[in-house]
Amino acid sequence: MVMISMNNNNKDIRQHCFIENYPYSYAVYQDSVYEELFQMGYCEKKMNGNFIFKCTGFIFLNNTFFIIFPKGYRLPDDNKELIDHIRVLVSTLIRYKRENKLVEEENELNSSAGEIENSVAAALWLLQDYKENNFIRRNVKKKRINHGNKINWPLTIKKVNPTISNSRPVYLNFVTEKSFEDSEHILYALHRYVVQKSFQKYGWLVDVLIEVDPFFDELPVNQQLALFVLQRELQNTFLEREIRLLNYIIEFISGSGENNNEKTFYTLITSYFHHVWEVICSYVFKSEYLQLKDNIPQPVWHIKGTTKTPRQIPDILFLEQDTLYVLDAKYYDVANNLPGWHDLVKQFFYAVSLKTVYQKVVNVLIFPGSTGDKQFYHGYVDIDSRIELGSIQAYSIDTYTAMSLYSAYRTSDFRESLVRNIDLC
Repeated sequence: MVMISMNNNNKDIRQHCFIENYPYSYAVYQDSVYEELFQMGYCEKKMNGNFIFKCTGFIFLNNTFFIIFPKGYRLPDDNKELIDHIRVLVSTLIRYKRENKLVEEENELNSSAGEIENSVAAALWLLQDYKENNFIRRNVKKKRINHGNKINWPLTIKKVNPTISNSRPVYLNFVTEKSFEDSEHILYALHRYVVQKSFQKYGWLVDVLIEVDPFFDELPVNQQLALFVLQRELQNTFLEREIRLLNYIIEFISGSGENNNEKTFYTLITSYFHHVWEVICSYVFKSEYLQLKDNIPQPVWHIKGTTKTPRQIPDILFLEQDTLYVLDAKYYDVANNLPGWHDLVKQFFYAVSLKTVYQKVVNVLIFPGSTGDKQFYHGYVDIDSRIELGSIQAYSIDTYTAMSLYSAYRTSDFRESLVRNIDLC
């Protein structure tokens, strides 16, 4: 057995990291960025000899990984920091995938062909669980004569002939029980197999120490027997952690196929990170939309004696004292692009309609960025000679910080900081 902490993949990890919509020279990358990525629409060639990635997340293709960060991201110089940023990105997509009903176009967040072994999400969960809980064990009780310190009296009386002394039975031998961890149990072997397989692919993404044993490079029993054992174990446990663990092992083994083909392709990727960005911003700014939505005035269609009401759905709403804050999460790289007229009109209308309910309304656009500080104020937009429409403030928040808070379920002071900053303006 060999004890190792991480793969050596992180030595050249930087050359596998990209930023969505950022221009890269095709001449420089043509040998490492495969043509399949262009054919599948993940990359796009430009007329000036550059290419861009049109997605965010993790791609594994032809034994090569590609990590694409959100628009406007700044990669850290330190390699250890960079690995941490990758972990946060992957964890963010995992949480988003688990907790949100994906629209049809977001199905790329699932692994290709449904092969759960090739799922970054499943493998990382297995590794993180191993880091926190080690391998699953089963306590086994063996009954022997005079071995162990716990006497099984009913079985002793049934199985052992006593000696009669003074008309009373005296037992010179006892059936005893001894508990020990069964390291040979098939469940342990199956768990170790999936953890080792996951580590060999993704160990560099999880700070974990593991023993790699060649014996567990192969499934210890055939797939049919493995799944039978796991289903039986699943029926006999009520522990939440074990239920989740067993389900992940079942999915892993069901999808494995023992396929080592170099053409393997799987992803944890989205071409719609703006959906993820909206959810992240709602989380870190503690949106109160569900509590306040009934106060939002709605447009009403009056046609042929009937009415229809298309709903106004702002991304983020919250109240601070007597002020309503209306936030719109915009997935733009503000250094190169700004929201257009249709985005601004919608936001101005939100404020105008909500002023019929709330005396003071503050309108804000939230962009992703690498701000260093948690928040960066860009400025504002208004409409000439229409003071009554107010203005829309524009802020960037640090994408890495926001993803870190969201992926780790940690509380945030983004909201309080924004209110303070706006009060100072």
